Amino acid sequence: MSSTFDQVATIIAETCDIPRDTITPDSHAIDDLGIDSLDFLDIAFAIDKQFGIKLPLEKWTQEVNDGKATTEQYFVLKNLCARIDELVAAKNAGTGSGS
Repeated sequence: MSSTFDQVATIIAETCDIPRDTITPDSHAIDDLGIDSLDFLDIAFAIDKQFGIKLPLEKWTQEVNDGKATTEQYFVLKNLCARIDELVAAKNAGTGSGS
């Protein structure tokens, strides 16, 4: 988890010009770090590129909008990193979600 977090935190720091030492695993990307949706798309693109995956942002947004998930599940960094690790593991296992 820590190496995933370190990479994600570095991406956020560089993309949004946020001091790296203020980004913690418990930081909420939107509420705590003040990242807007446009910046988050840039972060997601950089994460996709860095990890060789595709974050399902539309699906996550829909789940939040439908009340099936909270923003914390996807936008608190330790949770986001866990999702990234799951996507990387699935990719490495050769199982795609088909979306």
